[in-house]
This record gives sequence, C-alpha cells and structure tokens, in this order.
Amino acid sequence: MDWTLREAERAALAALVVTVLLSLAKLAVWIATSSLAVLSQAVDSALDIVALVLMLLAVRIAVRPADESHHYGHGKAENLAAFTQTIILLVVVGGIVVEALSRLGGDAASVEAPWYALALLGISALVDGFRVAVLLRAARREGSEALRAGAVNFATDIGTATVALLSLLLVRSGIQGADSVGGLIVAGAVVVAAWRLGRRSIDVLMDRSPGRPVGEIEAAAASAAGVSETRRVRVRSGGS
Repeated sequence: MDWTLREAERAALAALVVTVLLSLAKLAVWIATSSLAVLSQAVDSALDIVALVLMLLAVRIAVRPADESHHYGHGKAENLAAFTQTIILLVVVGGIVVEALSRLGGDAASVEAPWYALALLGISALVDGFRVAVLLRAARREGSEALRAGAVNFATDIGTATVALLSLLLVRSGIQGADSVGGLIVAGAVVVAAWRLGRRSIDVLMDRSPGRPVGEIEAAAASAAGVSETRRVRVRSGGS
C-alpha cells in the first residue's frame, strides 16, 4: 500500500468519525426540537456514514491490479461508490419533501429553536467546510472519483446546514412555517448534488468517451512516419 492510498484512507476515516459524532448530536437535537430542518440534517449525516464506508471500500478496491476475473482492473469501484451516493441522496430528498409538504398542508408540528440547536448547525457547517478541503486535497492527489464525490456531498451539506440554521432563526422569531420551507430548500440542494454526482459516474460506468484524448491519439498517430489514416480510435476511463 503506497503513501497516496494511506492518505486517502486516513481522509475517509477521519471524515467517517466526525460524521458519526455529528449524526448523534443532530439526532439528539431533533428529538429536543422536533425541527424538520434539523431532522433533514440528521438523516443526511446518517446517510453520509453509509456513503463514507462505501468510499473507504472503494479507495481500497480501486487500486487492485487486473486479475483473471477483472481484466481491466478495479478502477470503476470508485465510480460505483459515487453512483451509490447519488441514490442515497435521492432517498433523502424523498423523505424531506413528503414531510415538508405534510407540514405545510396543515399537519404543522410545534418546532423549538433553542440556542444549542443553532450552535450545532453553525459548527456543522464549519466542520463540513474542513472535510471538503481534506477530501478534495486527497482526491486531487490521486484523481479519486469516490473522494471527489464525497467532497461534493459535504459541500452540499454546508448549504443545507446554513439553510437549516436560517430556518430555525426564523422559527425563533415566530415564523413556524419557515422550518418546512427550509426542508424543501434542502431537498432542492440535494437534487442538484445528486445530479452532479450521478452524471459523471454514469458516464464512466457506461464507458462514455472522455473526448479530448481521442483527438490527441489521432493526431499522434497521424504524425507517425508511414501512417496515412487512423480509424476507430476508442477510449474509455478506468480509475485514476
């Protein structure tokens, strides 16, 4: 196991530990406040745990060399993990939208906005910012799709934590419906994140041509002595 892989695993493990602690804290605050905005954050963080476990497995599997059953190596394991995170995010969207619409439709719940709930959401946004920086640095070093997908996921969490914080501030000022509206805004942000995560992963899993390398290969072949024509240059992505 080389240094790059150890760095990737350390980044994923650190993010996993922090996510577990934040999930437990958000769950406790939701129980105390009945806030949909906080609940959406708790569920999102809990599902992040699953995503991070998949990410950790992916960065270990993707570096395995080709073998008798995987002639092209295991590089797509990272794209599969990223696509799985997309599905997880869409599940979050469904739950948030149903509950938010139910509350806006008349089944309003009494929401509390104590100071510790506001503090937790503020801390959560700061922690997510740190996690994004750590995962992006590791992703750039080794071109890891799984780590990059995790960073995008946490970047979305910064926005949703901010929305949840603003929603509770409005609830604290007497606007109860703000909590449900905040939940719907969170859902919209998750949809955007799911699209960004899924599009790239699907392209790789479906062997879509990266585009630019095709022209470079054709140009290199055409410039070689004795070559008069190039036909059917095919390129596929495979890991980093």
